Amino acid sequence: MISAWLAWLAMAAPATLKASDTTALTAEAWGKGAHGVVLVHAEGGSHADWGGFGSRLATQNIASLAVNLRGHGGSSGSAATDADFTAMVQDVSAAAAWLRTKGCATISVIGAGHGGLVGLAAAKTDPGIRDVALLSPKPNSHGLLLRELATGFNRPLLAAAGLDEALAAKSATLVGELVAGPHHLALLDADGSGAKLLNTDADFENVLIAWINGTLVPSGEAGLAPVQPMLAPLESTGTRLEDR
Repeated sequence: MISAWLAWLAMAAPATLKASDTTALTAEAWGKGAHGVVLVHAEGGSHADWGGFGSRLATQNIASLAVNLRGHGGSSGSAATDADFTAMVQDVSAAAAWLRTKGCATISVIGAGHGGLVGLAAAKTDPGIRDVALLSPKPNSHGLLLRELATGFNRPLLAAAGLDEALAAKSATLVGELVAGPHHLALLDADGSGAKLLNTDADFENVLIAWINGTLVPSGEAGLAPVQPMLAPLESTGTRLEDR
């Protein structure tokens, strides 16, 4: 009986929602719980990028919504200009609001690539977003600058990248120097980028779940050494990180 209930809970259900500018968005939802997670795919991706992660969250009594950003998946709107990509911040805000209508009192945002930047931008205007995780963060994406968004951010923030992603790994490391709140750096010996890190590092899914549950001690807490391997020095190009 319990196993059947868990299987039902972990099944994805289609969802529809609207951004504040009335753009119609599609999404996939999993689970129920007092805490919800917005999953935000990278540029060119869709809700399908998150694979079975939503189902895994559901077994932990965590609700999640993998939103298709405008111009992606089955969502309407365009993804052709920088203005379109900047407007995707509204899509993340709409997803957080949708989870609140389902009983989620607190919200986490996990975003890959450009999805991480729009997720962080949404969090800066929504104090109800408790924490943010950036997977393979980009220093600059369609006019959104990681340096500007992360500077002074005072809620928990996790940044993760594969060690073979030189620019993303450097960006993830930079986050810890900019934020004002607890932070965790996860540099992974794994192939892949963004949501694919969940498939190529056997332990990273557990790290993210511990982060969401508040049981992972941030490596950025005073007196604690980072628990993930540190990034080897990168050759300087003389170009600002966000201009690359």
